[in-house]
Amino acid sequence: LASRLIDIAELINGDRSSNYPSGNDIKDEGILFLNTTNIRAGELDFTKAQFINEAKFRSLSRGKLQRGDLVITLRGTLGQCALFDCQYETGFINAQMMIIRAKATVLPRFLREYISFPSVQAKLKGANSGSAVPQLTATQMKEMQILLPALDDQRRFVDAIDSARSVQNEIVAHANRLDGLFASLQHRAFQGEL
Repeated sequence: LASRLIDIAELINGDRSSNYPSGNDIKDEGILFLNTTNIRAGELDFTKAQFINEAKFRSLSRGKLQRGDLVITLRGTLGQCALFDCQYETGFINAQMMIIRAKATVLPRFLREYISFPSVQAKLKGANSGSAVPQLTATQMKEMQILLPALDDQRRFVDAIDSARSVQNEIVAHANRLDGLFASLQHRAFQGEL
């Protein structure tokens, strides 16, 4: 059964008022100021994290993250989506992002996986309205169709994804160990130690 995204989640844009952080507002520590470079392959990456102070954060009316929120990019690299479940309790999104706060009928993890499907990503990229810079509008996001199974089926799907990723991680770790052993053997062979 298909549902519109607006019917299963609250969609929250960032605060774009005169209080929007810029210049001297950007700090090396404080409250997380999330931007599009912080999402890589569906995960949050804080290698280049930016922050704002508590007073600036309090002055903002919208765009404040809660644990369990999804964050999606709306401009530039469209449709990159990550779950906000990390070491930070809250944060603020930049103007190129939107918060998707799932309602009780949908698991945030299921919704993130759904949005990351190649066919859904292709639709998002095909729906962009920007000429120079690709972008998605709030209206397009609201009307996005989500095929929504029952909660038990969503849980089973998320569990299956977790199991598959666990096996994948084990295979990658094993391959890395084999590469290390092979490199060691090569080194010893070239040194005449074998």
